Amino acid sequence: IDRYEKHKSVATRDIYDINYFFNQGLSFNSDVIIERRNCSVKDYLEDLVKFIDSKVTSKSITEDLHYLLSPQQFNLARKHLKIEVINNIKNSDGI
Repeated sequence: IDRYEKHKSVATRDIYDINYFFNQGLSFNSDVIIERRNCSVKDYLEDLVKFIDSKVTSKSITEDLHYLLSPQQFNLARKHLKIEVINNIKNSDGI
């Protein structure tokens, strides 16, 4: 969200990283979210889900990830990344 607010662009790599982070079973630092976003973790994660749902598109996934991933990884990301990361956020302890 910070990148979008500053540059009006979406970096789908960030969404990929968020998903990787959750899939590795890592946890986030609530204090950092509260300090940087000046809101509760729950509010931030709800905003993040809305942001991803509205701003991450198939086009942005294709443009940002096709050259970073193997063809097999890219095909999975293109089909499932957005849904998977939203589900991971919704299933986190923050919401």
